[in-house]
Amino acid sequence: MPSKKQLAANRANAKRSTGPKTDEGKARSRLNAWKHGLTAEDIVIYHEDPRAFEPLRAELWEQLAPCAGLESMLVERLASLEWRLRRIPVLEAAALDAYCINLADEEALQARLWEIEKRV
Repeated sequence: MPSKKQLAANRANAKRSTGPKTDEGKARSRLNAWKHGLTAEDIVIYHEDPRAFEPLRAELWEQLAPCAGLESMLVERLASLEWRLRRIPVLEAAALDAYCINLADEEALQARLWEIEKRV
């Protein structure tokens, strides 16, 4: 439980912290918590082309020919889930790249430390 002094300090800080003011800043801060996009509210996320989603959606509508109501909702859900699942190989490749980069950085650091130790 914060003290009265801490609460007062937090409130004072909050008054000064108003967040981004420009459209560019707001657009950038909107992505602060973005991690992978598999659970994003939007089906098509910032770096994807919305025009690429439409053919998938149209193909499902054509193949499944849903009636109104529940069937239509299920086709929309299917299109959304299929689109999100297509992100997984991209995420997997990015994760492996990041791992390899970190591994290479770690190996370079170890080599550097080894050189320093040899000089001592």
